[in-house]
Amino acid sequence: MAAFRKYDALLVDETLSSRMTLKQFTSYVIEYGKVYQCGSIANALTRLSGEDNIDMIFVSHHFDQKAIHRFISDAKNTRQGRDSSYILVMESKKQDTNTAVKDVLGGADGLLLEPYSVESLVEITKIAVEVRKERLAAREAAALQFLINEMANQLDQVASNLANEAARGQDWKALKDSGQTVKDLQPATLEIYYDILCEMTMNRPAPRKVFQKIKYEGASSRVKRRLEQSPDEGPSES
Repeated sequence: MAAFRKYDALLVDETLSSRMTLKQFTSYVIEYGKVYQCGSIANALTRLSGEDNIDMIFVSHHFDQKAIHRFISDAKNTRQGRDSSYILVMESKKQDTNTAVKDVLGGADGLLLEPYSVESLVEITKIAVEVRKERLAAREAAALQFLINEMANQLDQVASNLANEAARGQDWKALKDSGQTVKDLQPATLEIYYDILCEMTMNRPAPRKVFQKIKYEGASSRVKRRLEQSPDEGPSES
């Protein structure tokens, strides 16, 4: 049985009391593991560029909306923030449809409205977990598609070199390295690899006709004359 997965969170809020309240609530939700706190956007970006794993990021309404959107954009380019889920903590009295639309367009994956409860935190956590899984799956699929394209191009080049009696060189080594990458994939990822490979192979255009060095244009005139002679005639004397 697989171990229960806990998710690490980052709370970004310039107000200490708000941060402590949210951290207290996360302690009541079994899905949460480590919970980090940052009192400024700059410190949050620094942490997201570090070694600590961050699955979910809660951003407070105490920051200006433009600053929040800019932070999310910057955070998605960091090492730990690229696959994270982003949840905005908003005051109910300040929340309206226009604000919600702008926040979603600004990169937020969900909203947690104050005053929140354990139940509402559990609900938004479930949504955030699914968003993160989808984000990871999309990035994984893109990486596998790139790998398959590279291997197809390498295979075409190696076949062309062999057909033209050219040295295999770096293309052969690159193909072997790509094959080792596939061999090292985890079983679940390998299954996705095969699904993508089948789909891409069915839709991939035929390779370029570069495998024949000299175009064959039929027998030479001399060979044709020899073939046209009767068996009793023998070769003609010049």
